[in-house]
Amino acid sequence: MQILTYKKVFSKYERKFSHILARKTYSIYKKIRIGIEKWFPLKAFEKYHFEEHYLRSSKCSKFPTGYDEKLKKEVDGVIELKYIDFFDYLPKEDIEDFKKRLRKFALKNKHTLFSSFRTTEDDDRITDMGRYSDGEAFANLHTVEIGDDLFHKMFAPQVTISIHNLSASFLVLKYRFYISDEFNEKLITAYRAEYESSSDVSRQYDTPWYKPWRFGKAYFTGDNERTKAVYSLMAELKWNAYKLVKKYFRVYFGNDNMFPPTFETYHTNIRASDNRDSRSFWESIGLEYDTDYSIEYNACVSWCRNTEKNEGIVLRAFCGGNYQKGDYLPEIAEYEISNIYLVYMVASTIRQIAERDIAKWNIRISNAIRRKKPFRLLAVRSQVDQKLYYCYRFMSEFSGETLETDDTTRFRNPLYKDTSKTKVCFDSMPSWISETKNQVDILLNLLKNATEIQASKSNMWMQRQMVIITILSLIITVITLTNFKIDVPEVLKTIHDYCVQGMQK
Repeated sequence: MQILTYKKVFSKYERKFSHILARKTYSIYKKIRIGIEKWFPLKAFEKYHFEEHYLRSSKCSKFPTGYDEKLKKEVDGVIELKYIDFFDYLPKEDIEDFKKRLRKFALKNKHTLFSSFRTTEDDDRITDMGRYSDGEAFANLHTVEIGDDLFHKMFAPQVTISIHNLSASFLVLKYRFYISDEFNEKLITAYRAEYESSSDVSRQYDTPWYKPWRFGKAYFTGDNERTKAVYSLMAELKWNAYKLVKKYFRVYFGNDNMFPPTFETYHTNIRASDNRDSRSFWESIGLEYDTDYSIEYNACVSWCRNTEKNEGIVLRAFCGGNYQKGDYLPEIAEYEISNIYLVYMVASTIRQIAERDIAKWNIRISNAIRRKKPFRLLAVRSQVDQKLYYCYRFMSEFSGETLETDDTTRFRNPLYKDTSKTKVCFDSMPSWISETKNQVDILLNLLKNATEIQASKSNMWMQRQMVIITILSLIITVITLTNFKIDVPEVLKTIHDYCVQGMQK
């Protein structure tokens, strides 16, 4: 089983050792080339690469100002990360094991004032979730104050665990972390910092690190540098939160070599604006251009792109709070908005795992077929069944009934006519799951047919050998009965050697 590591998950800005060497060789080459300019003048493209004064005009966008609805005036902008939710799936047959782990987790950490008391009724409530066949259902289980003082201070003081129905035999586990003030101070510092533009070497795939005269160049704005800084902070938060969950609970997505899907909920007093600088700032902190907006919720939901292959799905909601007196829906939405997306995110991640594994197993099946060994094919079939068991089971029973499609009508997106990306994705999810299931069916049928063909060929070969042995045995018997002087042991040895050679082939 492959184990998730920090570098596997958050490697977006990691650079290989060869790239580090390329930077060094380019720096040395640049100094030497400029030093001999008197004798060998620089070419036009070399001047373009060596000069970086134009980078000074590409500084980062400024942090926008906020607006106080009560005072009716502009104030300092605020962006606060309220919650980060981790989602995982739970087969309903493993509920008893989960309950034991939950008890251990509750005992190892501090009890909060308004959390449930882990009574027998609470245990029964968890068990009852395993009896639902399909449809929407959820239960908040426990809230604890995290006992790890360092994690409590640096990242999150509390975590809440809840379960939601996913399908006939699966549940969704939600781990909600309430983010600490100390971490939000780091985030706001990263948001407000003045970042300078930068450049880096760029190499084609066939250019080795020791040929700097063939390098190109990549340029990054100040907003790009802010994106890297925020990404680094969020990666640290997510990885430490993941380790805390894995310490007490079985993380099924982690066992599938996939980081759990996460939903980030932010609160802000910054109003929407058409200002270009404002848009650049929001893009630099993760609010992408294909964003859904809800007037009723006063919230934007960003569908993030460019995640790494092991990172899992990431969604972000930026909530603006109440604009009108007596309207509490935006506050409720801020607390509950991730529940709209949790079934979609888990189902989509399971589908992503299945498609990844289908591609891997197609290669192994092709290799096994070329080797023409039926026993190897049987072993591969067993491994495929075991690896894709949960994915295939889920895709066989998922109907889409657990998706909260009623809330999707509240969102709009300028890229979609009279609808949103949320609604389009939710409506398409059952058909996407069905298509992936068909791919798995094709894979399994291919493997089954290949195994049967190889087994048939092996059986036919064995039958031919048995016919030959029978004929030879009959000849020996006839010769023996007619009293011919033939060395029978030598004939039997020849038959034995022939059979051994055939088996080896």
